[in-house]
Amino acid sequence: MPLGSEMNLSGRLNEKKHGLVLCVDGAEWKIITQTGTASLIGRDVNVVGQRTGFNEIICEAVWPTDEPRPKLRAIKWEALIVGALVLGGYAAMLGWLITALV
Repeated sequence: MPLGSEMNLSGRLNEKKHGLVLCVDGAEWKIITQTGTASLIGRDVNVVGQRTGFNEIICEAVWPTDEPRPKLRAIKWEALIVGALVLGGYAAMLGWLITALV
């Protein structure tokens, strides 16, 4: 499903059996986020993300309402490291293949 428009919501973050839920004025939004939000369960939070389904939001940022919005990282280091390892593996296999054929 294509990503929807950006959403900016405020509400209470709760955990239910199907995952994290943001409760906003009686509505519940299922929150899909990276790790680091466990300490915010039961607190009022702000959420910025994109709607992906009927009530799902892929979060770009989740932070307490009494704090300023955190700055987002420009580079996702995890993806960069994994990509470098994969390319390094391909380069090593190609080098082995070339030396085996010569």
